[in-house]
Amino acid sequence: MKVFIGLYLEALKKILQDTVIFVDYRYNCNMRHTYDYIRKNPILLLVIVPAFLFHMMMIMPSGTYRCVQEACGIYFYGVHANDSICHLALSAVSFNNIPFISPVYAGAVLSGYNILLDLVVYGFSRLGFPPLYVFFKLLPAVWFVLFTYLLVKLGRMIKDSAVFVSILLFFFYFCGSFAYFWTLYRDHTIEGSTGLFAMQSSLMMTNLQLALSFVLLLAELILIYKKKWSLKNVVFLSLIVALQVGLKFYGGVIGIFVAGLYLLEYLVAKRDIKKFILYGVVFSLFQIAAVIVFYNPFVSLKSGSVLVFAPFSLVHSIIESPNLFYMPNLVQMRYYLYEVNPLSPRLLLIELLSVFLFVFMNFGVRFLGILYTIGKSVLKRDIKRFDLYLAAIILFSTAIAILFIQKGIWWNTVQFFYYAIFIANFFGAYLVYDMIKSKRKPIIILGVLLMIAIFPSNLEVMKGFTELNGVYISDSELQALNYLKQKPDGIVFSAFQIIDQEDRSRFAGTSYVSAFTGKQEYINNWVQLELTNIDFKGRYDKVKYLHCSFLKDVDYIYYDTNYSNRLFGKCTEELKVFDQTFSNDTIRIFER
Repeated sequence: MKVFIGLYLEALKKILQDTVIFVDYRYNCNMRHTYDYIRKNPILLLVIVPAFLFHMMMIMPSGTYRCVQEACGIYFYGVHANDSICHLALSAVSFNNIPFISPVYAGAVLSGYNILLDLVVYGFSRLGFPPLYVFFKLLPAVWFVLFTYLLVKLGRMIKDSAVFVSILLFFFYFCGSFAYFWTLYRDHTIEGSTGLFAMQSSLMMTNLQLALSFVLLLAELILIYKKKWSLKNVVFLSLIVALQVGLKFYGGVIGIFVAGLYLLEYLVAKRDIKKFILYGVVFSLFQIAAVIVFYNPFVSLKSGSVLVFAPFSLVHSIIESPNLFYMPNLVQMRYYLYEVNPLSPRLLLIELLSVFLFVFMNFGVRFLGILYTIGKSVLKRDIKRFDLYLAAIILFSTAIAILFIQKGIWWNTVQFFYYAIFIANFFGAYLVYDMIKSKRKPIIILGVLLMIAIFPSNLEVMKGFTELNGVYISDSELQALNYLKQKPDGIVFSAFQIIDQEDRSRFAGTSYVSAFTGKQEYINNWVQLELTNIDFKGRYDKVKYLHCSFLKDVDYIYYDTNYSNRLFGKCTEELKVFDQTFSNDTIRIFER
């Protein structure tokens, strides 16, 4: 294990060094040049500075020790109270063993889950950096610098205009959906609009893996835009996509698709079959290695394919849900036609209506930008190569999201659609830029209004995070977690919410005990267990119905006194081998 850790840290150091060389060598425009360009064009700072403050507000307050009206502890906000703690648990527990293990299901091997971010956090922690600092402070700041740098770089390649680049940045930082128009019409408020549809630009920092995968996709697009085919370029492209695979499964699929198009373009343009095969083999080897290292497919594929063909499942709710475009007559007709005539043209029209509403509302102004770009290209008979790539990404990622569901959390294929929304920002920027550069005053005003129209959804996001209604791990619980952390390795049982059937703890069903103690739990965080295709139902029922024999597999009991003590009342015989070694006003710890 020590040898493995040493090799991993050396590899991490080498990757960081190679990344710096890569940026300087490949783009022929280092960070200094981009900094000078931004400094010479203050209009960019009008977007970048508020964007930095806005996006860092989404993540940096989490993982911070603070006191709110005498409630002191480490606070977490929004999804960070669950999703981000899950990643901290993985980095604290999983990589101390080979093969890697699940932090929240004792005895299970970790498989089928993108772990690159967690490996990076683990690597930094081995170098002495606190994981909370790395995850919530360091990596978000690095993301913003790289994201801004690559966007400015790519924007200048497309159209070397400070106005265009600033519009492009505004779309990628702030563009929202049309959801707030619906809530304004229905409820006369924009509150609740951000939760109606897929995640928009303003929420990137609620999913750090996704945000970092966007950086890699931008790097991939820059390489493709430059259209320089060589073995060295293919190796760089292969490395970028392999990292995408490790960071985010959905982004990895998109990255492989884009690179595949690029290699096919080479074959059509150069007609060099030998080099095409060479490039294809090099690229494939990188991706196979990434899948093996990051996903352990020999275990994960035993449960079958991750994706299941189920056309239109994702978009059905748009006409079924009372919160959305509720159309009960169409819904009834759809169910009827599925039973009596699945090939009915009327059924197809109903499904296509749902798809249109789903795409239109999620894309917002971007949808208008796509229509504008298509119309302009057809009228001028000038279809740009790069725009074809962008359109292909949107069609491919939208198609996967709409045609497939995912094992475990069935609707998680919506994450493919995040990349369609992300790429559609280019087309929105094209539209607004051309309108603002128009010499006709009404069109300029309309362009400005469209820029304003993409922003209101951010106000609700901002309100949610500035109110700081976070959850926290209290001082007394931090004391207990630190005590347990110092103890020898062993299995912890802490999921009393299964027995009590009430989420009385602020962090019920999360991985926080693993994250803060570095110890594997007997069972917890079943959402994560579903995502990693771990069959936990039998063990869950054992705990739920107090089949006390499960305690023989446990070394520590972490008891939050907010829950009932039914376990201690029923399993007295099995608990005789445990001694209470820690107690305060919140937590009691028992160890074998």
